[in-house]
Amino acid sequence: MSSKSAALLLLLMFIAIGCSSDSDTPSSQNDEQGDGMNDGGNNDDPDPDTVLIPEIAIVGEDIDDPLSLFLLTWENDYNNESVINVAAASGFLNPSVYATSQPPKGSFYVIEPGTATPDAFRFDLVNSTSHSYIFEEYFTPSQAYTNSSEWAGDDYLYVFYLDLDNPLEQTYLHSYNVITGATQEFSLGGVAPLSQYVLISGDYAFVLFQDNDTSEVALHIFNAATGESTMIPFENYHSIFHNSLDNELYLFHTTQGCDRRDYDIVDIATLQITGSSSLQATICNPDFMNKAAFFENKMLYETITAAPSGPIFNPSIYDFGTGNNTIINVGDLFFQLASITNLQVTTFISIDVDLETETIVVGFQYNDNASTKGAVAFLTYDWELKRIVETNNVIPETILFE
Repeated sequence: MSSKSAALLLLLMFIAIGCSSDSDTPSSQNDEQGDGMNDGGNNDDPDPDTVLIPEIAIVGEDIDDPLSLFLLTWENDYNNESVINVAAASGFLNPSVYATSQPPKGSFYVIEPGTATPDAFRFDLVNSTSHSYIFEEYFTPSQAYTNSSEWAGDDYLYVFYLDLDNPLEQTYLHSYNVITGATQEFSLGGVAPLSQYVLISGDYAFVLFQDNDTSEVALHIFNAATGESTMIPFENYHSIFHNSLDNELYLFHTTQGCDRRDYDIVDIATLQITGSSSLQATICNPDFMNKAAFFENKMLYETITAAPSGPIFNPSIYDFGTGNNTIINVGDLFFQLASITNLQVTTFISIDVDLETETIVVGFQYNDNASTKGAVAFLTYDWELKRIVETNNVIPETILFE
């Protein structure tokens, strides 16, 4: 899903929840019972020298031009701002940040919309460089193909495709390293990729496939750097996390309801299940593939909570050392954001968490006299304000950690 679609869904979701501002206002809540938030948060301007906030970049469209896309970066503690017109640089009309399974860090892709053979454009935030990739350059299949679908992740572009002459019996995965130009191709046989069940992380693609003959679902693991692959039966599992720090895969067992605790550990280096473990607290995470980030002994993931408009995905932090499970209720945070920032907040756009600086990053829009502006708020886990950085006419749709 593009960042534009995600932002719209968030807006519609909060409208559907309702605008009851006098409901309880828990802070980031513990798995057992949430702590109360300091009323109103910290509305004083904090001293930037006394707080730690992450270095981020923002990608979003201009408030007055829905076909645009801009990249906003800063230097010198957010004092020097740079703006790049992504639509002009890529040459794409109405581009969006290309969906990746893991949160992008240090780089991002945009893809050409409205075509079956899309070109891609990559921005490297670390080196301040960009490069375009022609479809015929990054996708060089060994077979005549049909029904291709594209994915991106860090240093790779992936394409799933079906054999034109035998689409029910031959599925392929093609990878292209955007740094070296190296390619790998995996023949998957008579299986159908479940496209919504793809996790791209580092050099690896994790994909759930269903056998066309037996209907059995299995997890396939592909190493785009080495060309190695393996398959793990998935009938006893519910969901998947990739710990990129330890290069391990966590396969959570199927349970009744939201009571997930036990998981098996796969050593990605050997592609073998090496052990099992249990969380100290249960988690209620989405089915199948899960976006996750790890720092020291903490895991950032998403928790599902029910709402009238459908499930809400709340950023959550599990501490493997203490067993504490902190859930950031985005619905409650939205209703409190105006008092926290002391601004006339109109729209909740985006949210992410930086584990290293223990910072919640919230993108939003607010009314300033007769105009609408964008901004990013940096908050503590207790919803106290660390800092606000203006994005002006750029809607903070996608938050990128540099």
